[in-house]
Amino acid sequence: MRFSTLTRASTGAEGPIWSRPRKRKRRVSAASLVNTLLVLLALIGALTLVLSIRAGSVETAGRTMDGWIATAWAHGQALIDRTPSPSR
Repeated sequence: MRFSTLTRASTGAEGPIWSRPRKRKRRVSAASLVNTLLVLLALIGALTLVLSIRAGSVETAGRTMDGWIATAWAHGQALIDRTPSPSR
């Protein structure tokens, strides 16, 4: 079969349809956010378990983690100059 005029494919349309680049942007799914949160929760759970075994009770492990959080919070507040620097 011959064409009377020169026919060319449009730009980017070379090849089969399944191998052509997509024109739409892919949406960011919520699955990546959910997976990140689940990984963080799993890490916190593993840390609690290890500290509970090491300290002998969940209560002591909780107190230890609360101390870490309080220390980090105090240092964070000092970094943004909302409160005086923590005493050492």
